[in-house]
Amino acid sequence: MPYLIRKLNYSFIRKKIFRREVEASFYSNRKFPLPVVPKIKESGIEGFKKEFPFRFFKDQDECTASKLLLGNLESKNEIILNADKILANRFTLYGDEIDLGDEISWNKDYVSSYKWENNLHWKSDPFNTPHGTDIKNAWEIARFHQGISLGKAYLFTDDEKYTDKFLQLFNHFRINNPFCASVNWIDSSEVAVRLINVIYSLSFFIDSPLINEVFINDFRDFVLFHSVFIENNLNYSRHRGSGYLINLLGLASAGVLFKDHHYGKKNMIFAFHNLEQEIRSQVHEDGISYEKSIPYHLINLESLYLSKIILENSGSTFSEGYNRLLQNMFEAQYNYIREDKSVPQIGDSITSHILPFNLIDNDLDYSAPLAVGAYLFSEGNYKSFFPDGSAELLFLFGPGFTQNYSRIRLEPVEKRSKGFIKGGHYFLRGKEIDAFVEAHEIFTFDLFYKGKQFIVDRGTYSISADPDLRNRLYSIRYHNSVYIDDTQISGLIAHPKLLEWKSNNDEDILSVQHYAYIKFPDPVICKRTFHLNKENINLKIKDELIGGAEHLVNANIHFHPSILLEKLGDNHFSAAYQDIRIEIKLHTPSAYFNSSIREAEYSPRYGKLGKTRKISIHSEDKFPSFFVTEIIFL
Repeated sequence: MPYLIRKLNYSFIRKKIFRREVEASFYSNRKFPLPVVPKIKESGIEGFKKEFPFRFFKDQDECTASKLLLGNLESKNEIILNADKILANRFTLYGDEIDLGDEISWNKDYVSSYKWENNLHWKSDPFNTPHGTDIKNAWEIARFHQGISLGKAYLFTDDEKYTDKFLQLFNHFRINNPFCASVNWIDSSEVAVRLINVIYSLSFFIDSPLINEVFINDFRDFVLFHSVFIENNLNYSRHRGSGYLINLLGLASAGVLFKDHHYGKKNMIFAFHNLEQEIRSQVHEDGISYEKSIPYHLINLESLYLSKIILENSGSTFSEGYNRLLQNMFEAQYNYIREDKSVPQIGDSITSHILPFNLIDNDLDYSAPLAVGAYLFSEGNYKSFFPDGSAELLFLFGPGFTQNYSRIRLEPVEKRSKGFIKGGHYFLRGKEIDAFVEAHEIFTFDLFYKGKQFIVDRGTYSISADPDLRNRLYSIRYHNSVYIDDTQISGLIAHPKLLEWKSNNDEDILSVQHYAYIKFPDPVICKRTFHLNKENINLKIKDELIGGAEHLVNANIHFHPSILLEKLGDNHFSAAYQDIRIEIKLHTPSAYFNSSIREAEYSPRYGKLGKTRKISIHSEDKFPSFFVTEIIFL
């Protein structure tokens, strides 16, 4: 603990000193002092291009091979169409195309039309904005994913209009986003995402004649500004998460670029040693992220494997423990993914991948990392998602990746029930049934049946557009959970205890209890047992409430908006998608028990909000009490 206090104090003091230095530069109109690295002269341009550590082809032959390989992996027409939209300043935000106008306003939320002024953010409150404004809408455009899309089109066509657009966007951003004085210089993880996207974007254009001495030195300064900001504004806290991992990824990337200089070596060493520590601090032994969000597991995984690839390409070697945990994280991601490439929307939603190398990344395909997992760990079951590889493998390992990838035996394995006991995540699987149970924080579940999402969690709409709605979506009422006396417990469950986990060909049984209500005048223990009968094809969920007084009990079961939900009788419901149907029956000895269908909010992904329907359960009973939710698969 004393070390942690010293570390937190050091981070706070460092940030304070940094801000004073920024203010001295900003208000005197003097250039902020960057680490001293030699400028690239005209005579050194070819050497810089040849030795650029992020390039994925060594010579013209490999460039040609990359072009042919990308054409086999993805649609050339779709790649060029995406890039041409960017030429016209049209951008895809959370799946919807938006027009950014003739000149991009980097400080603008294009959804609400609110625009931030350029100012040092610690001198004002950038989050104090009108209702409906979301700062992430501006950040997402400034992540510079556009560079990857333009680069892929340039690889196919050699058309310098894509290089020219990349340079225009780069210079326009630099000029209109003064260091630390725009909305895009607030969050160090967003700064790191932008940094790595610009670095990798350059790998596509590196041999273009438009990449000249002026640009190269501006680019190096750009990297230094971003790196200096990250190291002085680390997302370091007692409970660190994805933000800190992204910080380390950014520092690793900048470090590799300047690895021949003391500044670069320092950041490489710092990133390497902290990554070794963080994977142990942020990931359970079975590969489940400590962070409470399943979607964010993808970001943690991406940060950790990109860091491994970048640093090992420059001579570092990660430990056996790091690699074991990383492999376990891939296994967790493999289990999260459903037939439609979605994952359970439990916890905060993500806006996009860190590096959108694949066309499928535009649709936020959660299976994308599995190609990398297959390549790094020779996993044939992961390869079944990408039999021929992926664009990401090409851009991370070069066209030669196909030689090793082709040696991996394709082994499409039917997913079986699995319990990640340390992380509290369980998968109950039967014939075309895939039920997920979160039994670590909030005790919720969802259900995937015959390729369709049936029972879903609420998702997360936005971090700032509607704070009241965000708080509601975080509450226990928006999970498929039981809560007592209308008391909010989301995120506060005390000491969950696994009572039983058993899985075989005939049945799965999971029984867990929590103690979040033991501070009540009449302490209550909540026990939930899932029993999947694979022979009779039904799932029973028994909620037992152990206490000694009378209490109010509420519970909800949320359904995907595509599901037609009907009430067939007292505590008897039907849920259907076309000809795929389940029935839900509620059983209880309680005399004061009722259930109904109600409307509820639902967010399928970040920035999206709609309506769905839920079964709402209400009971007043003297404890101990119980009720059973029976799901019959038809």
